[in-house]
Amino acid sequence: MYQSPTTLTRPPLHAVHVELGARFTGFAGWSMPLRYQMRASAQKRSVCQYERHQIQP
Repeated sequence: MYQSPTTLTRPPLHAVHVELGARFTGFAGWSMPLRYQMRASAQKRSVCQYERHQIQP
């Protein structure tokens, strides 16, 4: 069952997701962020930060 974006409930942080470049899809009546458009350098930085966090004791 497809719901148009106007009938979907937005999450409390919807504006933040939009600022981060999220693309949305409908899920269980909610507008769910599905994918983010991120520059390659920003994506690489976030992956590196995650990996460093996982390595540190």
